Amino acid sequence: MYLLILFLYFLVSPINEWLVHFMLHKTENKFHNEHHKVVYLNKYGKFNKFKNVELWPIFCIIICYKLNLLFGLLTFIRYWIAHTFIHFSRNNNNYLVNHHYIHHKYKKYNLCVSATWPDYLFNTKKFIKDS
Repeated sequence: MYLLILFLYFLVSPINEWLVHFMLHKTENKFHNEHHKVVYLNKYGKFNKFKNVELWPIFCIIICYKLNLLFGLLTFIRYWIAHTFIHFSRNNNNYLVNHHYIHHKYKKYNLCVSATWPDYLFNTKKFIKDS
């Protein structure tokens, strides 16, 4: 059972996260676009208020918990923790922080939030050289 959980958490969950994020952009999801708008209006700065955090994953976490959906629960918890950390972190040297802020500037790239390897796998990884 523990091997299954590790497999889901480290391998399947990031791919699922990438796919969901890809679909949010393909369908021009209103809630997700609002998040991009908030980040843009904040001039890509770090969040300092809880009101800026995406709350929809919390509802998905609760639903997955109530329905005993382990895979969904792990995926949404992983995404929400990583995404919240990224937007509140003051550590600009963190590779996930840089990866995600590149996504906010170039929406079709760097779609995975909690890992970078799915973007390599699906050829959506974008690098920006520091000047």
